[in-house]
Amino acid sequence: MKPPADRSGWPVYADWLEERGERSSQWRLFEVPGYGQFTQFQEGKIMPVVGKRMLIFCGLSFAFCGDVAEQTGPFTFRLDNASMVVRTGGTPWDDLARGKGREAATFRKYGTIHVGPQFSFSCEWVGDLP
Repeated sequence: MKPPADRSGWPVYADWLEERGERSSQWRLFEVPGYGQFTQFQEGKIMPVVGKRMLIFCGLSFAFCGDVAEQTGPFTFRLDNASMVVRTGGTPWDDLARGKGREAATFRKYGTIHVGPQFSFSCEWVGDLP
């Protein structure tokens, strides 16, 4: 499929999967006036939630799981017991967050860190942290 020249209506991978009857990670396009189109993970909101154990994807392949302890600025958060997801081992991010396939993933423990200001998505981390 060739995308339109202005990219409006360009299907996201999740749409492509669903058209074929397959499970998707629920990514969708949304429009930000004056800035263009972006993707958003539809299970919950992009921003981390203080008091929850979450997987936070910060873009450029940086993902951290940890306890969201404090919002330190408009778009920055302190994570306690944080670990970086170094390699997923082929497991999709949302499945890792649900507790699936973690034995194949590689993690690097960091302890307390600050993340932000850019987030692609965040979702609740089920169970123990690595």
